[in-house]
Amino acid sequence: MNRKVIIDTDMGWDDVLSIAYLMKRPDIDIIGITVTGCGETDLGWGVIIAQHLLGIGNRLSTVVAKGTDQPLEYDNRFPQPFKNDMNDIMGLLGTLNPAALPALSNLPAWEFMYQAVKNSQDKITVLSLGGFTNIAKMLSLSNQSADFQMIEQIVAMAGAVYVDGNVAALNGAQKEWDQGEAYSSNHYAEWNVFVDPASHNT
Repeated sequence: MNRKVIIDTDMGWDDVLSIAYLMKRPDIDIIGITVTGCGETDLGWGVIIAQHLLGIGNRLSTVVAKGTDQPLEYDNRFPQPFKNDMNDIMGLLGTLNPAALPALSNLPAWEFMYQAVKNSQDKITVLSLGGFTNIAKMLSLSNQSADFQMIEQIVAMAGAVYVDGNVAALNGAQKEWDQGEAYSSNHYAEWNVFVDPASHNT
């Protein structure tokens, strides 16, 4: 049986590659892509990228759901000039011309995830490729553990162990990405946690 997956993503370049790889896997059933605007792309552009990527992969049954662009707490955003580059996948978005696009859910991302796992007959893996904001908002919808029993696991691209984090490295990579001392001196945090650290405590 295919593994059912919901991908929660900020649609950065590394996420695009991850999703493209998973779309080629015949044993993976991507039932939804939920997009957050708290990471590498602005929310509206992230949704467009997700739809176009699924379109060229002929995954039209995969639902795209629009999440939040506001962290639960703090405001550790990616520099806007960096996001501007990612909003069109560094110039590649215009080359993606699918014949059709998958549907955009009427539900916000966290509600889509909640309904999907609550009503599923099969176990679902949640793959987190961005911050945890959408996932934290999903978990806040119910205090009944039974509502989440079909989540097999949450696999997250997050944190840095035995290596430096990447916040300071990104901050110093380009002059226009400089967001000041709080970023340039932080050699410990990893962006997907740093962008909304409170959500990881949910």
